[in-house]
Amino acid sequence: MKQIKDRRSLARWFAAATAVLMVATLPLLATPAHADTVRSLSWHLDTLRIARAQQITKGAGVTVVVVDSGVQANNQDLVGQVVAGKGFAPGTAGDGRTDPDQQVSHGTGMASLIAGRGGGQQRMLGIAPQARIMPVAVGDDTRTMTEAIRWAADQKPGVISISMGTTSPLESAELDDAITYAQQHDVVVVASAGNEGTDLRQLARHPGVVSVGAVDRKGGVWENSSRGPELAVAAPGVDVIMSVNTGNGYGVGSGTSQSAAITSGVVALIRAEFPDLDAANVVNRLIKTAIDKGDKGRDSLYGFGIIDPVRALTADVPRVDANPLGAAAPLPDDTARGRSADESGDGGSGLGIRFTNPVGLLVYGLGCLAVVAAIVVLIVWSNRRRRRGALPGAPAGQRPGPPWAGPPPTGYGQQGHYPPPPQQPNYGPPPQQPVYGPPPPQPTYGPPSQQPGQPGQPPDAQRQPPLSGER
Repeated sequence: MKQIKDRRSLARWFAAATAVLMVATLPLLATPAHADTVRSLSWHLDTLRIARAQQITKGAGVTVVVVDSGVQANNQDLVGQVVAGKGFAPGTAGDGRTDPDQQVSHGTGMASLIAGRGGGQQRMLGIAPQARIMPVAVGDDTRTMTEAIRWAADQKPGVISISMGTTSPLESAELDDAITYAQQHDVVVVASAGNEGTDLRQLARHPGVVSVGAVDRKGGVWENSSRGPELAVAAPGVDVIMSVNTGNGYGVGSGTSQSAAITSGVVALIRAEFPDLDAANVVNRLIKTAIDKGDKGRDSLYGFGIIDPVRALTADVPRVDANPLGAAAPLPDDTARGRSADESGDGGSGLGIRFTNPVGLLVYGLGCLAVVAAIVVLIVWSNRRRRRGALPGAPAGQRPGPPWAGPPPTGYGQQGHYPPPPQQPNYGPPPQQPVYGPPPPQPTYGPPSQQPGQPGQPPDAQRQPPLSGER
């Protein structure tokens, strides 16, 4: 009885996990005819000019984390491509290198779109066939997804590809924090827009995330592709072929899942070709070279446009100082999460302040100098008063305490809002302090000045009804 219950529990988990995988997959149950090979059905490769892009790079040296149902490492198109990851859900392998979802094979399909090895007309060729896939197998629970994304970020991959959502209808602050955590580790996060044809899901709306919608062969937006002002780009996602673990080994389906996986492959190509670019500039290069469609500029259907891998690898794109899709808010307590000062993105000062031009640094430096000068003057004044004896009106023989012993002097206000001066390792040793002689007659000091704030499917294939999208 216990075994029967365990099997039923596992079956229920697979059903729930499948419900949140954002793809409608139709397996090909017959081997493609000679005129309709796997390669000829890979229309997205021709539309995106992938053959030309792969003359420049094939993604060597880049690891793509696939957060999904798991990836079948011995799949015919992925042998040797899948490195050990981690399983976070019941029924998954500890290293994520199996795909329990045999009917749909969602995680395996996404991995094949990214890094399928190719090798002939009947084999699946991915966008970045020399990149490595690291599977992170998750279920439909928001907490599992959160834990998985944090773990993935700690592995320091080039890309985290998320072609799924969660069953929770509520926004999750922990999930937002996990995405922010990944971005702070210089990881490009790519997420599918959703298959409901309505608003983008939480992951796709997060600032800085590359959210991807689906288009067909003619560049038209798929009717079920979710949309919204936060959409970043669009990519092929209608009748796309991929590797599966059932039937003849291949399936054709439509969804923003495929669009996100293809885009993740393009990001891998960019990171391989430009290893010196941080995540913000990788994202910038992707969106600045996209082919504008729909309304001019960014819109809710195409984002900045349809991705163009060749332009992304060859165009002259000026660098930026921040992610053009929006900066994610910092985590509440970076120190408690074990991040070093060098990882905080502020040059190691630990203040959370990052200057993008010399003027900002100069203004900040002058402000710090003004604070230091005020403190020096205050100390000199205090020492002089001690030498002169008691304050007028104080009892005989009583000297005043230091100025920090009680309320601050009138007119100075609280000084706690000034941050400590930043470390200045590039300016050499500090200047020698002058030797002060006898203090001059004490002037009357006012308050310190306030510094301003800074083609089709084989004829003998059988299609099944599409699975339901994410709920």
